[in-house]
Amino acid sequence: MVRRPLRSELARSIADLAIELGDPGRMMRARKLHRAGSVGEISVEPLRLLAPVFGESDSYETEIRSDGSGSLAGPAPEFGRILCDCTCPDTGESCKHSLALLLTFAEEVEDQPQLAARFLDEGEQVPDGASPVIQQHAFLSNDRLASFTLEPVTPLSAASSTQLLFDGTDAWPVFHDAIETIGRTSAE
Repeated sequence: MVRRPLRSELARSIADLAIELGDPGRMMRARKLHRAGSVGEISVEPLRLLAPVFGESDSYETEIRSDGSGSLAGPAPEFGRILCDCTCPDTGESCKHSLALLLTFAEEVEDQPQLAARFLDEGEQVPDGASPVIQQHAFLSNDRLASFTLEPVTPLSAASSTQLLFDGTDAWPVFHDAIETIGRTSAE
């Protein structure tokens, strides 16, 4: 399964959280599980993520909990103290299954940033105090893009384009003069 790079600040911060929680060996194995699509459907609840993670020989119930001190308000997301729990035999603080769950959650947050707000118990909306980049991504991701349709556009003829009005004036002569001025200036 081909994974795409994370572009939003919020999704990248969740992936960075996984890197902070795991040692290099566990992270390498977690990335392998993530790329293989081994993380099942994630249940996102306030302060809790749950998902089955399918290992090499068995399936493990994996849980990520936040202590509630995190927030999306501010210049960068804060997730508070994160606790990982898994039914696998690994006794470390964060196993490869919990890290794979975080990596997969980051990918889901890329498309649905409101999931991070739900996880941090901030409701379903990204708060107003969140960084402008996170707010803009959340605005565009909240099913708003689904309302856009792509339809063929009929080009305007030169005659009909002069009928376009801008502040009550015919905009075409102003636009035409500006283009000619730019052309003369760049030719000199």
